[in-house]
Amino acid sequence: ESLEMSKKLCYKEAVCKINSCQEMMKNGLSFDKAVQKSAILDPASSRKLTISFHTGKTDEAMKKIAKDYSEKVNNSVDEKISRVEPALVIIMSLLVGFVLFSVMIPMLSVITAV
Repeated sequence: ESLEMSKKLCYKEAVCKINSCQEMMKNGLSFDKAVQKSAILDPASSRKLTISFHTGKTDEAMKKIAKDYSEKVNNSVDEKISRVEPALVIIMSLLVGFVLFSVMIPMLSVITAV
């Protein structure tokens, strides 16, 4: 059921992996093995899941895996923002300079005419 819900949030490649995992589970494969074979998670996370499945601590492992993926996503977003931020500062500076210049030129011509 949770795999069905996650399909709505994923891109096409991940949906194919989820479908593959569901098919394997319907054919009798355990959850941890199906996730490992369908490559939904990276190998390290798959190993964590397999170990936790056998020790009975799957909930804790899933929380840890979710936390790890969340940190990866946050780091990736922060990295992309840090690349774009300087360009935005330059563009805004140019726009403010242009507006300031367009206001000051007419004022200077009025001042020099007096």
